[in-house]
Amino acid sequence: LIRDFEGTRHAVTIVPGGFVWQERTYPSLTAIAKIITGTNWNGPKFFGLREGVGTKAAEQGKAA
Repeated sequence: LIRDFEGTRHAVTIVPGGFVWQERTYPSLTAIAKIITGTNWNGPKFFGLREGVGTKAAEQGKAA
């Protein structure tokens, strides 16, 4: 998974038992999103796996 946030590209690899980001394994995408942003984020939303804040579908919905 790839996510650009505040000028930095973050790559996460899905592995058995969790997610690897910066050579460390985490139990959830939410844990990684919280570290990256410094706030509580739904990890799947942050990485674009669900519609919501920060996704193209959400932005298109605002324009309607």
